[in-house]
Amino acid sequence: MNQAGFTLIESMIVIGILSVMSGFLILYNRTSERQIILLEEKAKIISAIATARNLALGSLIEGSDTELVCGYGVHFNELNFFIFRDLAISCETTDHSYSGDSSEEKIASYSYTLRGRFRLAADSISNIFFEPPTPDIYIDGGEAPESSSIILQDASDPAITFTLPLNSRGELTL
Repeated sequence: MNQAGFTLIESMIVIGILSVMSGFLILYNRTSERQIILLEEKAKIISAIATARNLALGSLIEGSDTELVCGYGVHFNELNFFIFRDLAISCETTDHSYSGDSSEEKIASYSYTLRGRFRLAADSISNIFFEPPTPDIYIDGGEAPESSSIILQDASDPAITFTLPLNSRGELTL
């Protein structure tokens, strides 16, 4: 008598192998999703810095009778970042950073929120400023050092970080 088919043990082994392979696929998919979010956040940061630099390059010092626009920059918080214009009575006395005193400094259309599990690390840069017409670069209110960095950190695992190195010309070197 010819019995065709699989035994119960053979079927259980196949189901077990398929379950393990499915588990690896789901784990791999989660890692890929995190990498995609990280790449998107890096692209937003690079775009914001380039936009601030272009605004500074494309403008002369301008303003109203009471305040001048002395340049443009990017201000970073833990969960968001935005482009700002530095307003001052005199550009010689400006602090080259976002003061938070005036809602007129923040440019609302250039505001970004980090999504996913990523945050900006506490020891990361908080201000990058471009002063026209050159533009001269200032980081955290002082002259730009030879190199500095913007650090993205995974909120659920602070050991997972990604560093965006920034040179003294305000360019991200990847």
